[in-house]
Amino acid sequence: VLAAVTKGGSALQFVCGRLNDERDIVLMAARTYPEALAYASEALRSKARFVMDVAKENPETLQHAPADFVGDRHFMKAVAKHSPKALEFAPKELRGDAEWISEIAVLHVDALAYATDQLRDHGEFVTFVVQGQGRALQHASERLRADEGVVE
Repeated sequence: VLAAVTKGGSALQFVCGRLNDERDIVLMAARTYPEALAYASEALRSKARFVMDVAKENPETLQHAPADFVGDRHFMKAVAKHSPKALEFAPKELRGDAEWISEIAVLHVDALAYATDQLRDHGEFVTFVVQGQGRALQHASERLRADEGVVE
């Protein structure tokens, strides 16, 4: 089964028995098949550490993660620090939290791309992020990209 899942993660949807409870099998499948988490056993899906490991391998698996993990600021920050694409699946409440986003933006220039439109148009916030990560300017609002005070 591991060989089949290695070749194509979608094979996980056809496994029988307790194989969907095998951490390594689900983790391998998730690398190429974001839906793999949906086919994992409830026992695996209920373990924050496992879901975090899967999401670090492939952030798109977060669309199939339990809502209580995706809504948890500490969980999502840990995943987003590994891959800012995880922010795409974070709730709007988190993506609009300037302090939370800035903690990730200091590590990843693309974090600003996933912030809410309001935050991407907030002059003071964008200036702060751009001072630490100049290339983050590409993700600011059009208005701020034209603002000489931010661009300097």
